[in-house]
Amino acid sequence: PELAETIMTEGVQQGFDLTRLGEVGLDHGFVTCLHFLTPKWDMSYLWLIQNCVLPPLPSVARCYDFGRAVGDAIRKWGGSRKIALLGTGGLSHAVGTPDMGRIDPTFDRKFLDLLCANSPALRDYTDAEIDASGNGTHEIRNWVAVAGAVAGAKGEVVMYEPMMAVGFG
Repeated sequence: PELAETIMTEGVQQGFDLTRLGEVGLDHGFVTCLHFLTPKWDMSYLWLIQNCVLPPLPSVARCYDFGRAVGDAIRKWGGSRKIALLGTGGLSHAVGTPDMGRIDPTFDRKFLDLLCANSPALRDYTDAEIDASGNGTHEIRNWVAVAGAVAGAKGEVVMYEPMMAVGFG
């Protein structure tokens, strides 16, 4: 709760319109990841939700900046617990459209390269570019937010598979 309050306070001070939702059931994107990260469910979590589905969507640059605000708040909080950040969601995929099942590995690999480099070009994605790889691809905003939180850190692709109607990485 203290970390959540710090993120809320700092985020609002940095110009983000944040709110509390109280207890909300976790969706498949979060539960699936937690299942593999902590099969015993012995970890505390704080779920931050940003709009990746319904227009008007925040710009990708705004999502990166939100991540920066979250990272700043975590560093300011100064608690003794270790913090892991997890950006959930699929890479290229379409949901409920005639393109459902189509994956764009070229988009996915370019995005993952930029993400691992924590490149400023992550901020430049437009809705049109993302839409071209599927309406579900807007979930990359969560990944971009984590990149903002760890600005400057580099990553590596451990696994990428275009399967089951979505790009997994």
